[in-house]
Amino acid sequence: TWARGVFVPTGSMSRIDAIVQELKGKHATPDEQVLGALDFVQKQVHYFGTESGVNSHRPVAPDKVLEQRFGDCKDKAALLVALVRRMGFQAAPVLVSYRMRSQVDQLLPSPLAFDHAIAQVKLGDTAYWLDGTRAHQSGPLSQRQARGFMRGLPLADGVNELAMLPHPFDTLQMRVTDQFKVEEFAKGATLESRILWRGDLAERLRDSLSNGATQELSRQFADTYLRAYPGIQNLNQTEFDSSRDDDAVTVIQRFTMPEFWQFPDERLLKTDVHLWGVVDAVNFPRSNKRNMPLAVTVPGIYQHDISLQVPQSVWEATKPIAQAEQMNGFSWRVKIEAKGSQAEASTWLRLGTEQFEAAQFPALSEKVAQLRSKLGASFSAPPFTRQQLDHLPKQFVALSKQIHSTRPQPATEIQFKAQIDAFKLTEQMKSERLSPKLTAQALVARAIAYDFQGKAGQA
Repeated sequence: TWARGVFVPTGSMSRIDAIVQELKGKHATPDEQVLGALDFVQKQVHYFGTESGVNSHRPVAPDKVLEQRFGDCKDKAALLVALVRRMGFQAAPVLVSYRMRSQVDQLLPSPLAFDHAIAQVKLGDTAYWLDGTRAHQSGPLSQRQARGFMRGLPLADGVNELAMLPHPFDTLQMRVTDQFKVEEFAKGATLESRILWRGDLAERLRDSLSNGATQELSRQFADTYLRAYPGIQNLNQTEFDSSRDDDAVTVIQRFTMPEFWQFPDERLLKTDVHLWGVVDAVNFPRSNKRNMPLAVTVPGIYQHDISLQVPQSVWEATKPIAQAEQMNGFSWRVKIEAKGSQAEASTWLRLGTEQFEAAQFPALSEKVAQLRSKLGASFSAPPFTRQQLDHLPKQFVALSKQIHSTRPQPATEIQFKAQIDAFKLTEQMKSERLSPKLTAQALVARAIAYDFQGKAGQA
């Protein structure tokens, strides 16, 4: 009752009605009109707190806020409610708690239980919970829900208890998509990275970009890949794509990797990829002991998908490698598969709680450790062409017979193996799948094989 009285609008409505008429002239449907009102409050009225004296709890009159074009959270909520009501739709201010979130229902009733104000708007059977302070929010009305507060007190007639607000647990917060492409094995690979940030994370990024941090952000995003992939080269083509159809920003980066393949023991071409996208979300304290609950800053879903395309079919279809783990409020899965010329690795993480209790922490630490150990994949490819692979078995048999029929015979098994290795390395270099660096590695290995045979001249 006290809070409803505090939010009763005062003053003239002339400026409010002028804005309402303007918005109705621009937008035809109720959803569009409310979205127009929200955009106006978020972007045309600057956030500035005057939280002293009576203004610590009583909002400034909506007409005055329009005149001065600034206000704090309660001023913006009251203005948004006034605009929507004058449009003819139901609306009410809502008190919420940034600090306590859903735990606010464990406190005794008090104005001090709340530290933020938003608005509830009802269009038909749908309730929208809208935050006028989110100046960098975008997307349709359905994407503008204020998720994360969990509980709120609508200041509407007949309401005497907290309402359930939309939760963020099944909301995609971040998705990394890495596309590696190999045009020719000997020439390494290119990488296009797309990092999608949504909701609060996207708005924080927009805020940084609006403050001139583009160059520094580009460097930070590139550094993630420079650390994960030694030798990678940044093409300095970072793009920030802010979506109008979703509350999202996509960071696009491009790299080249001249030495994409490793050549361990001169047997197979091998590359390692890293599913780093969920690491920050589980950057929890490493200690297994905790006395207080651990808050989850941004609950929801985090995902990282990697694809690798090579020019020829090199992988036989096999059953994917998959693993999944879950506990209350925490679940993840990893999947790795390769078939033909395409290989894929992905990980998915869901933080489905706003906090982990202290008693959960030992089990949570174990699950996080398991996840960290799985955030990578290795893919191997033969250093031979398909045509070579078709003929190599017969060539090895013929070479073995030739070695056994030659006099003198190899004195040791090492000398016998050295002749096989020299032949194999020669064929690998003929495949044109080895980069100059890997070709040099193969030449050194072949020289060693010749030396074992006593062929110093060829070495």
